[in-house]
Amino acid sequence: MMNVLMYGWQYPPKLGSTANFQKIAKDLSQTKITYVSTTPAKTVDSICIPATTPEEFAHQASQVIDVNQFDILHAHDYPTYLAALIAHEQTQKPLIIHANETTFDRHEGLRNEEEFALEKKAFEHAHKIIAGNNKVRDRLVASYKIDESKIVSADNILETYKHAKNSYILSGKNKETPCDVKDDAVKEEEFSSSSENILVNNHEKTLAWLRVGLVDFLVGVGIGFLIALFLLSI
Repeated sequence: MMNVLMYGWQYPPKLGSTANFQKIAKDLSQTKITYVSTTPAKTVDSICIPATTPEEFAHQASQVIDVNQFDILHAHDYPTYLAALIAHEQTQKPLIIHANETTFDRHEGLRNEEEFALEKKAFEHAHKIIAGNNKVRDRLVASYKIDESKIVSADNILETYKHAKNSYILSGKNKETPCDVKDDAVKEEEFSSSSENILVNNHEKTLAWLRVGLVDFLVGVGIGFLIALFLLSI
């Protein structure tokens, strides 16, 4: 069972047309959902973020959630895109964007530049985009220049999750950075350095012992020579 971190501004999230709801509910029942929202969710595991702006929501979510434990990141609509993008960029976990509307819908055909920039970045970084309706699908292609192959309908969420997870695994991004190799290299360097120090110290000790032995030998020879001269002079 896949472990999905789902971002939604309210609960329940918008899931597309009513006709798709039963299929969507069945798909989601085959996954473990943790729902992040500004309102508490009673029917699923949830994390309530008491935020009033997308920026505040993203900041608080990044502080309290360990994203690494999840397989999929799924964001519903504009207010949650920033939080999901931050989590995606930190972990490279596959990102699913659910778009039921765009800035053009919220502003009567016009676009808010700040909203447009964030939406475009989210759409470009997403593994797949679930379009709530054909109008949104057409807008994604025409205004955001998104490849149609990246856009899916809301009635196959489970397959979208599976595809995203498999692609993530095949890409190798699920493999952790080989810290052990790095640590071993550091340890090897430290070991070599320590070994060299030990060899140098032992060499110095050997030379010291040789010097002491030589001095003792010469002193002994000198004393013996003096004694011999003394005896010969008697």
